[in-house]
Amino acid sequence: MFYSTLALCALAILHVALSFMAIGLRRKERIGLNHGKNNQLASIMRAQMNTVEYSVWFMPLLALLEYQYYYPTVCAIMALLFVVSRYYHSVAFVRNTGGASRGRVIGTVVSIFGIIGLALMHCWLLLGI
Repeated sequence: MFYSTLALCALAILHVALSFMAIGLRRKERIGLNHGKNNQLASIMRAQMNTVEYSVWFMPLLALLEYQYYYPTVCAIMALLFVVSRYYHSVAFVRNTGGASRGRVIGTVVSIFGIIGLALMHCWLLLGI
């Protein structure tokens, strides 16, 4: 389960980096709970939760594929695409506090297709479709 572990470690580092960004801005702006109507902090918080919201579906599907069937090339490509898409999505989210941006759209589309792709692969492999 090399690739799923590597992807999970990269996502954990991204999550912690976003956490430190939020903590630093909270201290600087003296904001306790929520985002205190600070758009930059709200963007950081959304980038952080967006990563978690997509990872919670992607990572188990990747880990199960790697564990049950072990397609190393497929797992490596899927893991790399997902981590890179989450990174670019987060960067775009933090830099752009309003509206869609290229990084957010690409990150979202790649993440959604990754989840759907893994789910369909599992169906295909389990059901022999």
